[in-house]
Amino acid sequence: MENKKISLFSMVFFGVCSVLVLYTVAANASKGVQGLGVWFVIILLFLIPSCLVISELGSTWSENGGIYIWTKRAFGDFVSSQVAWLYWANTLFTNPLSSVTLIGVTCSYFLPNASNITQMFMVIGFLWCIAVIGIVNSEVTQKLASYGGTVILILLSLISIGGIMYGLKYGFANNFTLGNFKPTLSLMRQFGPVVIFNILGVELLSSVAGRMDNPKKNVPKFIITTGLLVAVLYILGSVSILSVIPVEKINSVSGFIDATKIIVIGLLGPNFSFVSTLIVIAFIYAMIASGIGWALGTSYVISTTGLDQQSKILGHINKKYGTPDYVYIITAAFGTVYVAFNYLGGSNIQAIFWVIFSFSSMIFLAPYLFMYPAVIKLRYKEPDIERPYKIPGGMVGVWFCGGITTLGIIGSIIGFSMPPAETVNPLMYELKMWVGFAIVVLFGVGLYLKNARKAKKKVEMEKIG
Repeated sequence: MENKKISLFSMVFFGVCSVLVLYTVAANASKGVQGLGVWFVIILLFLIPSCLVISELGSTWSENGGIYIWTKRAFGDFVSSQVAWLYWANTLFTNPLSSVTLIGVTCSYFLPNASNITQMFMVIGFLWCIAVIGIVNSEVTQKLASYGGTVILILLSLISIGGIMYGLKYGFANNFTLGNFKPTLSLMRQFGPVVIFNILGVELLSSVAGRMDNPKKNVPKFIITTGLLVAVLYILGSVSILSVIPVEKINSVSGFIDATKIIVIGLLGPNFSFVSTLIVIAFIYAMIASGIGWALGTSYVISTTGLDQQSKILGHINKKYGTPDYVYIITAAFGTVYVAFNYLGGSNIQAIFWVIFSFSSMIFLAPYLFMYPAVIKLRYKEPDIERPYKIPGGMVGVWFCGGITTLGIIGSIIGFSMPPAETVNPLMYELKMWVGFAIVVLFGVGLYLKNARKAKKKVEMEKIG
């Protein structure tokens, strides 16, 4: 039975759900009004060129695989295999991080006395829940993610309106005068990479482009609409938190929920505290749907690399459900070990949030070092292929969009590797970051070389036979 095609409407909300990570909304707000100024700069210099690049690539090569297919056509098997590996490998770190944040928010509101051990098992249970849902039915996964996008849109819209109303009634907690939006170079260096991280990922749905409704026509609409909508929602979320909480008091993990409580009590009164509960439940569902949606997209990327013929583990496909089951299982298993290590070690979640977030972001950003230049390379390599959508401005436009986004990715990776101001041993911090990054990259290289040797041996045996 043929799977139902994904409509443009569902694509947009699936994209919003997968790209907009709610656990970074409070972290964004913690940078203050100047942080909003960074957002406006990044939208102009990075987001718009990025959307144009992805629109051309996604509408021209719309088969399943997305970023893997584009980099393979541009740079060959080795580069594309590493792109797919790193694209998926980041979920080994981001899934546990988002899960820890989700359970932390849940417990702080519903189970304030929950022990670390209780929270640990809740996080592990959630990680395996994502794996089971992904394996059993990808159509259900897509619906959950799509509905999650709707919830995120409604949630952030309501909180944004409520935050502004609260500020007008009681006075804004921070000064929103125009001059305060101007970012410093130091803040651009520190916070710019975080903003770029937040707006990446709109190409994710191209990993299942074969299931889209008219992808050649709808991909550009989806990319541009989703990219701008995500940016607007992030900004509105930050504004709502900054309207009610002074920047120095914003908790980078629970700030969104803290602001929600203040807004509801301030505007509706203590008798309507149940509204806060409903919003927290919606927040939890949206984070669950986001985790499921991202796991779906990245799993399809790794399964499209041809590893089903080369690797018995990463390329394994479930016979009953036709899904990359081992990929989901590995992600959940790694997350279990990672989560247990942090909880049993007694680590403070706020203390580890930025370190793990920075490291996982370096891995997440690495594939884009090849995706953005791919649009330039393919214009020269395959000039005659029909492109339903082209970056405006001819080759000048292509070089500008592909070049400025690539520079943005390079700068962001370097920025994430740099230690926070309060770091005791900056050299050791950077060493840990880059050594860890190198280990992940080398593992992917080793996997490719192993598969290449197996393929070569197979060819030689066929010749002998």
